[in-house]
Amino acid sequence: IAEVFPLSRDQVPGERIVPNTAADILRHDADRALLDRMGVPGVVVNDRLEITQFRGDTAHVLQHAAGNASLHLFKLIRPELLPHVRGAIETARTSRDVARVNPIALPDDPPRMLNLEVIPFRSGQTRDRYFVITFAQVDETDARPSARPATRSGRRARGKQPDTEFVPGLRSLREELAETKRYLQDVIDQYEGANEELRAANEELQSSLEELQSKGEELETTKEEVQSTNEELTTVNDELRHRNLELAAASADLANVFASTKIPIIIVDGNLAVRRFTPAAAHVVKIIPTDVGRPIADLRLRVILTDLEARLVRTIATLTLDQVDVQDDEGHWWSLTIRPYLTVDRKVDGAVLAFSDIDVIKRFSQETEHTSEERRLALVEKEAARLAAHDANAAKTSFLTHLSHDLRTPLTAISGYADLLDLLVHGPLTAGQQQDVARIKRSASYLLGLITDILNFAKFEAGTTQLNVTPVSVESAVSTLEAVVEPLLQVKGLRFEHGDCEAYVLADAERLQEILQNLTTNAIKFTSAGTITIRCWSTEATVAIAVHDTGVGIPPDQVDRIFEPFVQVDRSFTNMANGGVGLGLAISRTLARAMGGDITVQSGLGAGSTFELTLPRAPDRGSAARSA
Repeated sequence: IAEVFPLSRDQVPGERIVPNTAADILRHDADRALLDRMGVPGVVVNDRLEITQFRGDTAHVLQHAAGNASLHLFKLIRPELLPHVRGAIETARTSRDVARVNPIALPDDPPRMLNLEVIPFRSGQTRDRYFVITFAQVDETDARPSARPATRSGRRARGKQPDTEFVPGLRSLREELAETKRYLQDVIDQYEGANEELRAANEELQSSLEELQSKGEELETTKEEVQSTNEELTTVNDELRHRNLELAAASADLANVFASTKIPIIIVDGNLAVRRFTPAAAHVVKIIPTDVGRPIADLRLRVILTDLEARLVRTIATLTLDQVDVQDDEGHWWSLTIRPYLTVDRKVDGAVLAFSDIDVIKRFSQETEHTSEERRLALVEKEAARLAAHDANAAKTSFLTHLSHDLRTPLTAISGYADLLDLLVHGPLTAGQQQDVARIKRSASYLLGLITDILNFAKFEAGTTQLNVTPVSVESAVSTLEAVVEPLLQVKGLRFEHGDCEAYVLADAERLQEILQNLTTNAIKFTSAGTITIRCWSTEATVAIAVHDTGVGIPPDQVDRIFEPFVQVDRSFTNMANGGVGLGLAISRTLARAMGGDITVQSGLGAGSTFELTLPRAPDRGSAARSA
C-alpha cells in the first residue's frame, strides 16, 4: 500500500489526511478508488486482537460462527489459518517488525494459495499498538517451485525413483507441519516464560505472606498495647470523674459559704481582675455577677480609698498584710484587710480584700475622744507616770549593764589567776591550797553566771538582743546538751534519758541551747535522786520539748511567779541551798517568746516538774537539713 500510494514528506504515518481544496478531494477519492481496486484484503486489530477495521474482501479468510457475535480475530479466522496467524502475530509482537508466512494452501475448490503478513504499528497520541494483517492471494503457478529432473546423474541406470516433491499436497503438509512446530515452540517458550513469572510471583507471594504474618503479629501486639492503654485510660477516667465530683462538691460548698456570709469579701487574681466576691460586697463597691473578670480599677468603690490598686500591688509583691480604716458614702466605717491569695502549692496568685464592720467601735472611739478635760488630764498624768517609770526602768537597765561589765572584768581576772594556780605555774600547792583554789573557781564561775544572767536580762530590757532564726535540729541540740550536763548528773548520781527528736524548729541555735541548758540545770538542781527526762513531739505548726524531773516540785501558789525577774521560789522545805538571782526562767521565757514560742510548767509538791518549751516547726525538713 505504501508503495502504491506514497505519503507526502510532511505526513505522519497513521495520520488521517483531511483534504482542503477541490484538487485534494479529487486526489483523495482517486486514491481510495485505486486502493479498493488494487488493495490487499486484510484487517486491523488492536493489542487485544479485536478487529477494528476490515480492508477489502475478507470473506474467503473470515467466517462468522454460530453463537454470540464477536470481533475477536481468533473466533472469526478460518481454522486452517489460525496457527499461521497466531504464530505470525507472536513473531511480530516480539520482534516489533513485519512477520511473513507464505505460501499457505487453502483446501478450496479450486485450491487457493495465500501470502500472510503481520505489520505492527502504533497510532494516535496514546501510542496504542495495532497490527495490520493482510491475506494476499497468489497464483498456483507462482507458488509452485520449478520441476526437478525425474532422475539424477549417475542414477539413471539403477531405475527410476519417484520424487517426493511431486507427491500431491506433500509440500503443503510439510510447510504446515513446520509452521505447527514453530508455533508449538513459541507456545512452549511462552509457557516456560509464564512459568518463570509464576514462580517469581509465587516467591513474591510467599514473601508477602510472611510479611503479612509479621504484620499480623505486630498488629496483635499493638492490639494488646491498645487494650492496656484503654484500661489505664479507664482508670484515669474513673479518677478524673471522682476528682470532678469532689471539685463539684467543693465548689458547691464554697458557693454556699459565699452566699451565706455577711462579710464583704472580694478576691482578685494576679492581674487585679475580680475572681470571686460575696453578695455583701455590694455594701462597699458597686458590683454585679457580670463584673467577674473585670479589673477592680474599673469598678466604682463606695468607700473613700484612692490608692487601692497600689496597696494590692504592694501586698502581692511583698506578701505583707495591709490594713486600713475606710468610710463609705453613707458615713459607715469599715476596716479593710488585704491579704495575699495563696494557692495549694503556696504560690501567690492574687489578693483577698475583706471588709469588717467597725462602725460601732469607731463611733465609740470618737465619743471617747470627746470626754471631759479632767479625763484627758488624768490620761496625760498617767502617760507621764508611765514615761517616768520607763525612764527609771531604762536607767536601771543601764545601771545593770554597766555594773555587769564592770564586775565581769575582775571576775575574769580572778578566774584566770585561779586557773594559773591550779596548773601549778607558781609551784606546787598543798591540799588545803588546792581546796581553796577550787572554792575560788566555783565562786567565780557562780558569780560570772549571775552577772551573765543580769547582763542578758538588761539587754532584753534595752531591746538590743539580736536573734538569728534558722531551721535547727532538735536531736542535735539535745545531744549537745547531754554532753554539757553529764558532769552535773554524775555528781548527783542522776540518770538522763531522751527519746527521738527528729523534728526541726525555727530558732536561734545558741539561744535554744541556752534555754535547754537552763531548764535542765534547774531540774538537776532541785532533784536529789531519780531521772531527768527530755521528750519531744510535733504538730503541723509547732514542736514541743518537755524537760521532766523527779524532784520536789513547786508549791501551787508559787507556780505563776517563777517566770518573774528577780523572783525565786521559796523551796526551804527541800533543805537545799539554791543560789541565783531569779533571772534564768525569766530570760528563758523571754527568749522563747522572741522566737515565736513559749514556756509553760506543770508541777506539784513531791511529784516533780515538767517545763514545756514550744517553738515553731520548720516548714520543710529537707531544706531545714540543708540549712543546718
